[in-house]
Amino acid sequence: MQLLDACDLRCAHCYNADAPPDRMPPTEEIKRRLDLIYDFAERHHFDADIHMSGGEPTLRRDLVEIVRTIFEDHDGDALLFTNGTRWTVELARALREAHLYYVQVSLEGPEELTDAIRGEGVYRRAMDTLQMLGDEGFKRTVSITITA
Repeated sequence: MQLLDACDLRCAHCYNADAPPDRMPPTEEIKRRLDLIYDFAERHHFDADIHMSGGEPTLRRDLVEIVRTIFEDHDGDALLFTNGTRWTVELARALREAHLYYVQVSLEGPEELTDAIRGEGVYRRAMDTLQMLGDEGFKRTVSITITA
C-alpha cells in the first residue's frame, strides 16, 4: 500500500522525486482501503499482510495510528519500506508498540554509490537506522537497487 508520494530524498532514478510534499491520502482513506483489503481477504479465505511504502512512509504523522489500525482492527501484520533517514528511537519504539515488526531499508549499494545517488550522508544514516532497529527488536532487511 503506497501511503504517500512525497519523499525527503531526491534520488536520481526515482519516479517520486518531484512529488508534492502534501500529496497523501487522509488517514480515514487509508483506513477505508485497509477495510477493503481485509474484507476481500476474508471473503476469499487468505491472510493479508500490508506492505507499506511511499514516497517515504515516515513522513506521515499518522504512521503509528495506521500500523495500530492494521493490528488492532484487523489482527494483521504490517511491513514498512523506508529509506531509513528519518528514524528516531522514539519513532521506532512507538511503531514497535503498535506491532510493527518488519522494516526494509533501501540502499543503492556501497556508501559512495548510495550517497552519489541519494545525497551525502544518506548511507550512514540508513546504516545507523538499521542498527537501531535491530537494537529495538525489529526484523530488518536491506533492498538494493541493481543498476547498469
